Amino acid sequence: MLGVHPMTVSKWERNLARPPSYNVQQLLLAEEGAEQMSVDDRVRLAVMVITGPSVGALALVVNAALTGRRRGETGKG
Repeated sequence: MLGVHPMTVSKWERNLARPPSYNVQQLLLAEEGAEQMSVDDRVRLAVMVITGPSVGALALVVNAALTGRRRGETGKG
């Protein structure tokens, strides 16, 4: 969803490389957004990921994160 090659992500996961700060920010927003999403939004996200429009899927998650921030919700407990 971030437009990063799978081999690059694999290196991040194995601690052979570190993601740039903008990718870290994207990942944090994706995590935050996922926590803010309703069940219906999660279903829409799954459909988008499965069918391929990953940019739209990422936008949906980021939108949920930003909407939660505007409401003052962190989703963390």
